[in-house]
Amino acid sequence: MIKIWFWMFEVSSMRFKKAVGIVRLIRVKNCLLMGLAVIVGYLIASRGSLEHGVAAAGFFAAFTLTAATMALNDYRDVKIDEVNEPLRPIPSGVVSPREALTATFLLASTGIALAAFINIFSLLIAVLALLLMVYYNLWGKRTGFPGNIAVSACVAVPFIFGGAMNGRITGLIAIFSSMAFTSNLGREVIKGIADVEGDKMADVKTLPILLGARRSAAIASTFILTSVGLSIVPLLTKAVSTIYLLFISAADAGFIWSAYHIVRKPNSSEAKIVKNQILIWMLLGLLGFLTGSAC
Repeated sequence: MIKIWFWMFEVSSMRFKKAVGIVRLIRVKNCLLMGLAVIVGYLIASRGSLEHGVAAAGFFAAFTLTAATMALNDYRDVKIDEVNEPLRPIPSGVVSPREALTATFLLASTGIALAAFINIFSLLIAVLALLLMVYYNLWGKRTGFPGNIAVSACVAVPFIFGGAMNGRITGLIAIFSSMAFTSNLGREVIKGIADVEGDKMADVKTLPILLGARRSAAIASTFILTSVGLSIVPLLTKAVSTIYLLFISAADAGFIWSAYHIVRKPNSSEAKIVKNQILIWMLLGLLGFLTGSAC
């Protein structure tokens, strides 16, 4: 009897570890950011009117498509992650490559099905974004900066996807998309600084490998500060409420702080800290988009 209980506990523990591994594999915080970006675009396009079924479909379409690309990324980068991130689910053995590939297919299929439920424009954007991310994961990442541009375009797309859900792409949506693109492009270059050792082994031609960490940090900071500059435009055009200013001021201060620190210390350990900080500032900016445009 004791052996049976021990066996059941062991099985439950393995399943729990597997579930946690899958959650880590898909980078839930990234998926949530993309889902929220869709809601922002949708609210702007619909002028604050919300159809809950459509909004939920859009949110989870972005969530699952982002999750699929994260799983594919780790499947493709297992050799690099053995050097750069050995504790990630696949190199640590918690999730097998086959399980990651299965998760990619199931999540991508779910995302495309949800997009098809909304309208044809949303479906087309979802398919194009998925194809772009597949390209990035299978081939584009090895190109370095062009790959950075591809993934940053996909980070900007959810706002446009949200607008397409209501059939309207406004100037404010374009500004928010541009801010997401430039801030994430800076983050991608910084990720290259953090991952330089593994990228060298995989012959990935990132800017830090081609130009060095110091020059790459300056380029990354330029993109980040461009995003800060763009954040002023909605205020000047009076397209947002004063609530936007509260969140965006905190986000901009964070972006400036991170840009200063990566230029001051352009090394791998600092880059790992800064790339995570930038996700926090992006979330604050997103909350500013959400509250400032909905009021």
